[in-house]
Amino acid sequence: MVLDRAVVFDLEARLALREGVDMVANAVKVTMGPKGRNVAYKPSLGPPTVTNDGVTVARDVKVENTFLHTGGQIVYEACRQTNTVAGDGTTTAAVLTQAMYSEAFRAIVAGANPMMIRRGMDPALAEAESALYEQAVRAQSRQEIAWMASMSANDPFVGELIADVFERQGVEGAITVDDGKGLKTEITYVDGMRFDVGFLSSHFATDKAETEAVIDEPDILITDREVEHLRDFLPFLEQYAASGRKKLVIVAAKLIGEVVTMLATNKQAGNLEVICVNAPVFGQRQRWMLEDLAIFTGGTLVGHETGEPWRAIGLDVLGKAERVRCTKDQTFFVKGHGDPMAVRERVEYIWMQHGRMKNHFDREKHQERANNLTGSFAEIWVGAASKVEQFELKHRIEDAISATRAGLEEGVVPGGGTALARASEAIKDDPSLSPDQAIGRALVRDALRVPLEVIADNAGYDGAVAVDEVLQLDGHVGFNAATGEYEDLVAIGVIDPLKVTRSALRNAGSAAAMLITSEAVVGDTPSFHRWNEYYRERVAKKHGFFIDEPRHGRVED
Repeated sequence: MVLDRAVVFDLEARLALREGVDMVANAVKVTMGPKGRNVAYKPSLGPPTVTNDGVTVARDVKVENTFLHTGGQIVYEACRQTNTVAGDGTTTAAVLTQAMYSEAFRAIVAGANPMMIRRGMDPALAEAESALYEQAVRAQSRQEIAWMASMSANDPFVGELIADVFERQGVEGAITVDDGKGLKTEITYVDGMRFDVGFLSSHFATDKAETEAVIDEPDILITDREVEHLRDFLPFLEQYAASGRKKLVIVAAKLIGEVVTMLATNKQAGNLEVICVNAPVFGQRQRWMLEDLAIFTGGTLVGHETGEPWRAIGLDVLGKAERVRCTKDQTFFVKGHGDPMAVRERVEYIWMQHGRMKNHFDREKHQERANNLTGSFAEIWVGAASKVEQFELKHRIEDAISATRAGLEEGVVPGGGTALARASEAIKDDPSLSPDQAIGRALVRDALRVPLEVIADNAGYDGAVAVDEVLQLDGHVGFNAATGEYEDLVAIGVIDPLKVTRSALRNAGSAAAMLITSEAVVGDTPSFHRWNEYYRERVAKKHGFFIDEPRHGRVED
C-alpha cells in the first residue's frame, strides 16, 4: 500500500527547512526592540488583529506546503518552549535559531559534517550561558520591577501598572488579566482562594482561544474521592440536573475516564456549564486543602472514608462562590459563600498547627494555606478602544508579568541584545577542535551578536556598527536603541531577565541542532508536487543553487 506521503533529501531538504525557518523568523523579528513594529494577522477565529508577541506571530505563520511548514514549526517550538519557561524571549529565540541555522546551512552545503558542527556548538552554548550568569545582577526594588515590565511590554504605563500590583501582591501573588469594559485599564483586588492546578481539558474552556474557563455563581462539589465510573457518579448528576441548576465546578482527588468525557460532551452541547479540576498535591496535604476550600465556599467535603454511594449524597454538600476562573495552570475561587466566622476559626487553627510544626517545609506549607484562605488576588481589567487593541495590550501585560517574575527569580542582564553580544566574547577559538567543530563553535559566537544587530536595524541604525561598538565597551554599557546612545543599560533600566535570555538561547540552540542534523523532510504528496513545480527552483535560486538531479521518493507501507 502506497501512503500519501513523499520525502526529499540532502540539499532539497535543507532548502525547504531554510525557507520555512526564514518565513517564521523574518515575520517575528520585525517586532524586536523598542522601535520594533507590529504584525497584522487573521486568527482562525475572530477578526484580524495586530500583535508584537513573538510566539503568537510564529504560531500563526501557517504555510500550506508541508515541506516548508516543517522548518517553521521547529522555530515555533523554540518560541513556545521559551514562552512556557520564561514567559517572554520568543523573538530572541526565533532570531537566534535562524542565525545559527543559516550559518550552518552554508557550511554544510560547502561540505562540512552536520554532526561535527553540532559537537562544536554544544560546549559553545554552555559557555555562553555561563557568561550570561556572570553578567547578571539582582533586581528587587519597585523601580527595577517597573523597568523590567516596561522593557518586556515596550510601554512605561504597563511597567508602572505591574509594579503597583507586585508591590501589593508580592512576587508569588495571584494576578489575573481579563478584558475590561471601558477605555481605561484598571486594577481590582478580590478576596479569593487559588489552587495551582488548572482545568482537565480545553473542552471546558469558555473562551475562543481555549485558554480559560469562567463560571459566575457556580455550585462547587468538593471530594477527595477518585471519580472515574459513570454508573456510580451518574445518580448524583441526575439529582443535580433535576434541581434545575446548570453551573457546576467539580474539584476531586482524581477525575478520569468516562465521567470527564460525559461532562465535556454536555458542556459542548450547552446542557451544563461545568469545569473539572483535579485537586492539587496529594495525601494529607490534599485533604487539608480541600477542607479549606469547603469552609471557604460553605460546602462539605465528600470524604472517601464514609463509603456512602453517590446516590445517597444530597445537594446540600455543594459550596458556592461568586465566580470561578480556571486556566490551564491555576484555578481561582472568588468570594466564597462560606461563613466568615468559620473561615476565621479555620485560619486560627492553621496558624496554631503552624506553631507546632518542627519541619521547615511543613511550616511553610501551613503558612501558604493560611495566606491563601484569607488572601486576595489582583485582577487587571484591560481597557481599549477596540477588541484588536485590547487583545494586543492584554498579551503584552501577560508577557510582562511573566518576564518580571523571571527577573526577580534569577536576576537581570543588560538588555537590547547587549548581554548576548557580550557573552559571545567568552567563546574563544579552540585549536584542538576539528575544522567542522570549529565551524559550530564560531557560528554560535556569530549568532549571539545578531539580536543586537536586529534591534539596531529596526530602530533605523546600522546594526553591524552597533555590534562593533558594544564589543569594544565594558561592563553594562551597551547600545540603547531607543535613543541611539551607548549607556550603562542597567543604570537606566534597559534590562532583560536572565531567565528569559538564557531560555531563549537554550531553546534556540536545541532547535538549530535539530535543523542542522536533519537530512530528509517528509511531507504530503500534494506539497511534494507543489515543491517540484514551484518552490524547488525558486528557493534554490534565491540561495544561489541549481538543483540538477533532485533526490526524492515516496514513502511506502
